[in-house]
Amino acid sequence: MKAKLLASLVVMLLAFSIYPFYMTYAAAYPEFPYAATNYDEIYRPQYHFSPQGGWMNDINGVWYYNGTYHMSYQHYPHGLAWDNMHWGHATSTDMIHWVQKPIMLEPDVNVTGMCYSGSTVVDVNNTSGLKNGSNPVFVTLYTATKKGTCIAYSNDLGATWQDYPGNPVAVGGPNEATRDPKVFWHAPTSKWVCIIWENGMTFYTSTNLKNWTKVSNFNWGFECPDMFELAVDGGSIKKWVLMDASSSYYIGSFNGITFTPDAGGPYRMDTCDHFYASQTFSMNNFPSNRVIQMGWMRGFAVGKTPNWTHNASFPCELKLKTLPEGVRVTRTPISEISSLYDAIQHWGTQTLTSGTNLFAGKFSKCFDIEAVFNVSGATATQINFQIANRTITYNLTNKTILGKTLNPINNQVKIRMLVDWGELELFGNDGQLSYSENFAFTPSNHSISMTANGNITLVSADYRNLKRIWPGTALQKTYVDDAASGITYSGTWNAVNNDGIYLNNTCHYGNTTNGYIQFTFNGTQVEWYGLKNNDLGMADVYIDGVLKGDNIDCYSTTRAVQKLFSISGLSNASHTIKVVVTGAKNGSSANTYLVHDYFTYSGSSQPMVDDADSGVAYNGTWNAINNDPIYYNSTCHVGNTTNGYFQYTFTGTQVDWYGLKNVDLGMADVYIDNVLRGDNIDCYSTTRAVHKLFSISGLPNASHTIKVVVTGAKNAASSNTYLVHDYFVYATESSPGVIFYQDINYGGTASPVIVKGNYSSLPSGVPNDWMSSLKIPSGWIVEVYEHGGFGGTKWTFTADTPWVGSDCNDKMSSFKIY
Repeated sequence: MKAKLLASLVVMLLAFSIYPFYMTYAAAYPEFPYAATNYDEIYRPQYHFSPQGGWMNDINGVWYYNGTYHMSYQHYPHGLAWDNMHWGHATSTDMIHWVQKPIMLEPDVNVTGMCYSGSTVVDVNNTSGLKNGSNPVFVTLYTATKKGTCIAYSNDLGATWQDYPGNPVAVGGPNEATRDPKVFWHAPTSKWVCIIWENGMTFYTSTNLKNWTKVSNFNWGFECPDMFELAVDGGSIKKWVLMDASSSYYIGSFNGITFTPDAGGPYRMDTCDHFYASQTFSMNNFPSNRVIQMGWMRGFAVGKTPNWTHNASFPCELKLKTLPEGVRVTRTPISEISSLYDAIQHWGTQTLTSGTNLFAGKFSKCFDIEAVFNVSGATATQINFQIANRTITYNLTNKTILGKTLNPINNQVKIRMLVDWGELELFGNDGQLSYSENFAFTPSNHSISMTANGNITLVSADYRNLKRIWPGTALQKTYVDDAASGITYSGTWNAVNNDGIYLNNTCHYGNTTNGYIQFTFNGTQVEWYGLKNNDLGMADVYIDGVLKGDNIDCYSTTRAVQKLFSISGLSNASHTIKVVVTGAKNGSSANTYLVHDYFTYSGSSQPMVDDADSGVAYNGTWNAINNDPIYYNSTCHVGNTTNGYFQYTFTGTQVDWYGLKNVDLGMADVYIDNVLRGDNIDCYSTTRAVHKLFSISGLPNASHTIKVVVTGAKNAASSNTYLVHDYFVYATESSPGVIFYQDINYGGTASPVIVKGNYSSLPSGVPNDWMSSLKIPSGWIVEVYEHGGFGGTKWTFTADTPWVGSDCNDKMSSFKIY
């Protein structure tokens, strides 16, 4: 893969030579060159790992020690295209939730030259002699350009790494033409084995990771070898699997020196070209016998995803199974995925009739769905899954899905899909078929459907909504590229194309003093992203003509696109952001240019409605509980009256219900506007915790009522049928969290006016007597100040003590809402 990417490097270098901003590298180590992110950019994976910023490709070392899983990967943290290869690093305690770490291997800082692919092991017995201190030494073998196979090692559990003074070691040739060493411990011979791409796959052995002997060659494959042992059907017979970067593989035997393939092969492990250069976790101290694999998903073109490019596949367990076509490797998501489930529904055996959508009422962008069909006697010829703008069809006549063969086994077909904001991973018949693809799902479309064009027996189906792995809540942002028709440029601004560091590969740059970029949007918050580099100047930012950010310094020794300005708490109305070239610069900068990449804008945060809110209606016997910190505001309501319910009316396009899961809780049905949207939601769990138990989006932007009903049913393991209600969250995707007013002079129509924030004047379009009919949501506070800005006389209003006719409207100079 590296050879294929060299062309893009040449293009970038040519581009840098003709524009007045150029590449520099940070000198500090370990480097953490990442701007802050909420991980909610367009197509940003919500439960697949992606780097906080920059380019990602091959998965490199993946290893485990003392409760922590480590993943490293090919990485260029300073741009969105392949470039000077570093090793990125992330850690996890469950292989699900990942934490971005500083750069592991940084070219010409802690190691020499660009760092191509390789692998990492935990040298628990210090065979290398590189241990210094009480921790076991982590040892990485990687390909260094113009040098060959090199060692880097860490004695502080991966926090910092250093070069081995004896580099290069004698594995492969003297440069990157032979590359990508994969190292593992072979217990029967008590030796380390290294496979490298050298005239196919060449094997070396060592007792100390430093001195190697070439022992055999298997003349097949391209790049990034991996090798692991699996039990056939979980039994006593074991086989070795040798694979290359494309996920092609042979099954055979290995005696520590020579790999001997069985008859047949090579086979393909994942059938989409977006899956490449995977690795399995190092097994010499892995905490279980499972073989877990992660791969590089590479489908999005450079510049199509802001801040970062590409991501990792979801971790999968590999097995060897006897299938109708023979013994093959299967891939299935690791069982730990269940920790992300927050809304589950199961359907039993039934006939799926023509046109019936089993997933009606399900709206999500992050989910795990699984359906098993018995094809005997089916009149249907197609089963269609519609996910936003993507149609996935299982053709019963051709026995194919996504153009790949998926034959029924014992007349049954099982189809499972993991869907993320920009990722599709499909598994057929428990991993007999695997397909991993980056796909641009329409960001605003949360719809899901599963229909057939005739009758077919559904054996079972499961829908599982997936929580995101990143802290906080994701916002739905609208992205406005620098080349968008709605952007106005004043002064001289030059367009740049085909530079992978920018969104859609484009930017505008200029240094005309008082020249500006301007865009008008509807929303409550806006962000400006532009370049920071060593020849850039300062900017002022205005919102609706008011200076909101002055002398924003775009100078940096590291060339990277960053969020340069952000503001929230704006009124839910039309606003204009203007970015101005001041003509000033940091004393270290070589020039006063600004480089504009894109804007984003969105609504504000979602309002929360506590169980004790006066707007929540209860029917049946519900007891209030106070002073329990597990709940929002330390309160909840609990009851088990069959058909008892609680309900709340809101205005918006989406709503979530949060309640307790515990060992004595039952099942719930959820209705939206009296239509059943979630049935038999199971609140039983051995772990007591508040969960999102129901979520729906994509509703019309109007008034809706959510009703949660005690069914009186329960999981067989539960000791009772109680429900515990904690709170609701609702929002409008484009403008959530607004205050509403109603004024008789405006025909009695409620209209959105103001969001939380500080205001020195009324937003455009708000009537002067807006407070005469202000409706304050529970938990919100409005402070109105008379004269003198925020330091004058103050009136305070809440939902309990609302505006009742004071004359502060006429005297008001400013107000706060929080």
